[in-house]
This record gives sequence, C-alpha cells and structure tokens, in this order.
Amino acid sequence: MKKVLLTILLLFIPFFIYAEECDTDKVTVKSIELIDKTTSVEEYDPPAIEEGIIYLDIGMSYLNDSAEYRVVLDNASNQDFNVNKNLTNDSKYIEYRLEPVDGTYVINKNSSEEFILTIKYINKVEAADFYDGYYEEEKELLININDYVEESTNNETKDDGIVNPKTGFDTTFIVLALVVGITVLIVMYNLKKRNIFFVLILLVLLIPPIVKAICTKDIKISSYVTINQTYEGMLMERNTQIDNYLTTNIGKRDIKKIKFTNSLNGHTSNDAGYFDVSVNQDGTVLAWVSDTDNSGLVTLTIAAEGKVYASNGSSLFWDLYSLETMEGMQYFDTTYVTDMSYMFACDIHLKSLDLSHFDTSNVTTMNSMFSMRWGSTFLDSSLISLDLSSFDTSKVKDMYEMFYNCTAMTSLNVSSFDTSRVTNMFYMFAQCSSLTTLNLSSFNTINVANMEGMFLGCSSLASLNISSFNTSNATTMREMFYNCYNLAAIDVSHFDTSKVTNMSFMFDGCSALTSLNLSSFDTSNVTDMGYMFRNCTNLREITVSQKFKTDNVIGNNNSGYMFFGCTSLRGGSGTVYDPNHTNKDYAHIDYGTSNPGYFTSAGPY
Repeated sequence: MKKVLLTILLLFIPFFIYAEECDTDKVTVKSIELIDKTTSVEEYDPPAIEEGIIYLDIGMSYLNDSAEYRVVLDNASNQDFNVNKNLTNDSKYIEYRLEPVDGTYVINKNSSEEFILTIKYINKVEAADFYDGYYEEEKELLININDYVEESTNNETKDDGIVNPKTGFDTTFIVLALVVGITVLIVMYNLKKRNIFFVLILLVLLIPPIVKAICTKDIKISSYVTINQTYEGMLMERNTQIDNYLTTNIGKRDIKKIKFTNSLNGHTSNDAGYFDVSVNQDGTVLAWVSDTDNSGLVTLTIAAEGKVYASNGSSLFWDLYSLETMEGMQYFDTTYVTDMSYMFACDIHLKSLDLSHFDTSNVTTMNSMFSMRWGSTFLDSSLISLDLSSFDTSKVKDMYEMFYNCTAMTSLNVSSFDTSRVTNMFYMFAQCSSLTTLNLSSFNTINVANMEGMFLGCSSLASLNISSFNTSNATTMREMFYNCYNLAAIDVSHFDTSKVTNMSFMFDGCSALTSLNLSSFDTSNVTDMGYMFRNCTNLREITVSQKFKTDNVIGNNNSGYMFFGCTSLRGGSGTVYDPNHTNKDYAHIDYGTSNPGYFTSAGPY
C-alpha cells in the first residue's frame, strides 16, 4: 500500500513542476482604460480586470456609435507571442476589433504591448430584437495568442492557436500524460486486489486534465452592450386625412416620382424648400421637390444620412394618384415595419416597382398592399409585373385583398411566400384578370379561415395548381373561383371542407371546366350553395361522395340557381340538365329516374 501511495505522489511531482512553469510563462492583461467614445455612448461601469478577464459594460443608441479602449498586454515569459488580428465574434449588430498601437501584433518577451479595443454599433438592430425599447448583448470574446513564428518565404504564417501559450498542442504535456498512463498500467498489472485501488487509479487519470485546466489561463473580454431603440433617420407616419403629403406643402396628387437617397448633402430643415419629415422632427430625414415639369407634377426626394427607415408602412404611398415611378428603394429600409396594409394601394399610374431590397421579416399584415379598390370603386391599374420572391412573409397573418383589381398585371412572383400563419386570404388575387400563370407551390394554408373570392375574376388563368393547399380550417369558400372562365381544370379533390359553411358562387362562371372532382368535399356544415355552379356551361361531370350533403342548406335563396346554365351537365345514371331543377333538389348522386341527380358517385366513401 505504501508503495502505491508513494508511486502516486511521485507522479504528481512532474505535473506540479509543469503547472508552475505554465502559470508563469503566459501573457496577462496589465491595464485597460476608455480613451475615446462617441457622444451618445454611456459607460455604465468602468472597465475592470478580474483573473485575466476584461469586463466592459456600455450603452449605445445610434448606428456607428463606438467606444475605444487602450489595452496593455504584458508578456512575462522568455519567448515572443503573436496576437490574432481578429476577435472571435458572431454578433449581428456589433463589431469588436483589437489593433496594436504600433502596428505590430507581436508581443516581445519580457515586455508589454498596447492595443486599441474598439466596440462599434454597425448594423441597426431589428425591431423584433428590441425588448421594451432595449437590445442587450452579452458576449465572451477571446484574445487569441500563439507562439511567435516568423513569416515563411511563401508569406504564410502559423495558424492561430486557441488562446494562450500552453493551450494548443503541447509535446511536453503529451509525454507526461504517456508516462502517467504507462505507470498506471504497470501498477494495475502488479496489484493483486485491483478493486481496492480503482479509485486511486481514477484519481491518477484525472491529473492531466486538472493540470491542463490550471495551465489554460485564457485572456477573455466579457462585453455587455445595451442598445437603446431610437428613431434617428426614421420617416414619419402618413396622415391620410391630410391632402398634403407628409408635412410638405405638396399635394398627394402632384407627385410623379418619389426618390430615396442616402445623403442630405449638407442641407438642414432650416434651408428654404426643405421639409423635416422625420419621426422626431430632428432633421434626420428631409424631403424636397425638384424637376417640376410642364404639367405641374414633381419629383419628391426623401433623404437621410445612410438610409431612410420606415416607421410604419400602412398607407404610406396610398392614393398618390400621379405617381409613376419610385427610385432608390435600396435606401428605403423597412426593417422596423410591421404593417404594410394599403402601402401602394390606389396608385393607378405606378408602372414599375422594385421591392427586392424590402425587409419584410417583421411584417404581420399585408392586406390590400397593392389593391386597386377604393370602397366600392374599382380603379384601373398600370402595374404590369411584381417580383416579390425576396419577401419574407413568415410572420404575416393577413393577406386579404392584397392584389385586388390589379387588372394590368401579367406577371406576379409569390413563389417564395411562407403563408403558414396567414388566416385571411379573401379576395387576395381577385380581378387579376391579366394573370395567365400563378405559382402557389409554397403556399401553406393550414390556418386560413377565409378564402372568399380568392381567385375571383382571374379570367386569364388557364390552369391553377393548388395542390399545396390545406383547407382543414377554412370556413368560407364563397366566390373562390368566380368567373375564372378560362380555367380548363382545377384539382380540388384533396380539399377538406368539413368546416366550410358558405360555398355560394364558388365555381360560378367557370365556363371552361368540363369536370369537377369533389369527392373529398364534406358539406355537412354548409348552409349556402346558391349559384355554386351557375353558368358552368361546359361542365359535364361532377364527382362526389356520400359526404356531399345539403341538409343544412335551408331556403330557396341558399340553393337558388345552383346549377343554372349548366346545360352540359349529366348525372352518373344519365340524368340530364333540366332548367326546372337548378337548386339543391338535384344536388345529390344520380340514381336514375327513381331519384334523379346531377352528381356522379365517387364510390363508397
């Protein structure tokens, strides 16, 4: 027993020697002080050093706010070390830099080296990341230090190590670990009662990692930065009750072009002809008029230093009657916008629109965004195409009437839309009468309750793939395909209609349809089927299952004209269209002369 204990004690000795050597042969933080900062930066606590860790606590408010610290690193060893140019950091909004005062990243032996640590606010915090007006970020950054190696002939330098001397690959440490391992094996081989000494052996095995932890004295920066939410550079909200646009003296119908730019060019709100249109009325966003043409229409320029941030998109450009073009949209930032309802609605002369730079990641509503309907008045549209493939719609809940009456639009790209949270899509594409194709393959409609008039009046659509639609929560499909008279086929065989209560006018005017497979339709809760198949003049077959019921459809109006004009319709047992039976009395599977109907059985479902 004494021999075993003596052996273990002897094993500890080289590791204690090694621990002492690595504890002194290292780089430490000698001092740190704040030497410069922008005006709005607040230092909540002075910088501090505890056990080799630098602690910082500051607050910032505006983009490009920064704080500079002088950091002195002390090398008490007899070897030179390199400091990595970069600090480990994955922050979205804050940049951390460590740069030497004299330009060299080498810390010579037994000397000190001064570095400048800069913390800078580089990207505006997204609205969703603010909490109660603040964004707080706590980061632990490593100052990477390695053994000094001169540049080789091919200008390559040694790869950065982990943090400090003795923390990367260490030959001495590996040799010591092998000695311990071999000794343990010898002890185990010679012990007659191994189980008695098992705990002692484990302790011996723990010696290397314990000593390794002693030797790993990282130089770290523990940074705590608070960013206060501000409205600098933010465009004011639109008051739609006032005829003049924003706070200018320009009438909303006198603007032919809106141009965004990223520089005020030295102008202030005190200059004649310049209007302060910022949220805080602090002069950070200005507007001015130029290029007046003979018609009296003007170009309105809106500018800020960097970008113009939108505070609210709702009705922002609504009813700008003469607006034809918008330029510099890359300088118009919608990061903070949650509402884009009616944003471009009723701009009847707007011919083109580049929204590829729009950040819609925080938007929750897009209803009537491009709508050309004003109350009961339908306006002519000039917008021919829209590419919204860059839109992030993952938080959007309302898309109803989004493209209502965009009659001139021949191309619409919504192929990347995430609609998993959307609950309302009624009249979303209604009266887009020039659209010939529409890619809805990305649409997830599991939460959509209202699909009323969704494709109403899409008269140029020859086909429509809605195979991705999940209609399990839909409650109304009224006018869903109303007057889609070029639609030759529509696959709704997968529709779950168990919660739907209204199907009136659903296929009204779909005169190109020759067959409809409604075998999945459960209509037990439907109360209104009026005009459902009216004027489907080429419709020859409607396939249903026993789940297609009309028990809750009560009253003549609720099933009136259900099959009016379906002159080609024929039931599964040969019943032909009869103009005297156009309501629900023939809305069942055809059983011949004994019980005539207009439907063909899909089988025993």
